[in-house]
Amino acid sequence: MDKSYVTMEACFICGEDTGSLLIDRRLKDSFEKHTRTLTVCDKCEKNYLSKGVLLMEAVQKPYGYTGKKKPEPTGSFLVMREEVFSKMFDKEIPEQRRVFIEPDMFKKIRQWSEGNGSAKDDNTKLGKKRKG
Repeated sequence: MDKSYVTMEACFICGEDTGSLLIDRRLKDSFEKHTRTLTVCDKCEKNYLSKGVLLMEAVQKPYGYTGKKKPEPTGSFLVMREEVFSKMFDKEIPEQRRVFIEPDMFKKIRQWSEGNGSAKDDNTKLGKKRKG
């Protein structure tokens, strides 16, 4: 198999092409045809993030030579309506409409949303953990 240094960027939410190419000749040995990033496609931006906030489950992982930690998404996510986010966190909606949530908190929010039926009445869009 030949190495590929080019990949199509895929939406974090739906996995569809965003229309952008990613090129990397140093960091990765090779790419798959599609690579999920934290980018959200125009369709998901309009359908979900125009009304809510993307909560991404993430673990803290060390990076670089300093050992500082940064969030690394696990692949699980949900989109929470603005009203619910504001009440639950008592904070303003982030400008980027994206936040990282630690696994324990994510699990509690997910259980709450499923238990209250909010996933069924479209208060949230639940995303399943996925590879890549």
